Amino acid sequence: MNVATEKIIRAAIESDRTITADESNAAIAILHGRIPEKPPASLLEFIRQSKFQVGPIHVEPQSVNPYLRRREAAKYLRCSVRQLDEMKHRGELPFHRFGRRLIVFKTTDLDALIEKRRIDVKRQ
Repeated sequence: MNVATEKIIRAAIESDRTITADESNAAIAILHGRIPEKPPASLLEFIRQSKFQVGPIHVEPQSVNPYLRRREAAKYLRCSVRQLDEMKHRGELPFHRFGRRLIVFKTTDLDALIEKRRIDVKRQ
């Protein structure tokens, strides 16, 4: 954690008058990845209710990068880079070129390709 982030979190904790000194110290210890020496009983409840949920307690789902390079796109599709290039050259897969070498694919285009190749099996 950088110094600016820590200052903001400390200011947020200090602005809340309902937080005790022990709770504040324990919260800072947790933000630094340490286990507090004597965690207060109300610390977990404080973290759950806090507007400033940071660190391993509040984990946001990782967003997928909207643009992937060839190797990453092939891994996303679970195919080889060669197969990806063939789909690109046949016009099945749109791509973006930046300069002479950098080629990227949008994840939405990759998802559309997967959906287009979906085969519904009808059971008798």
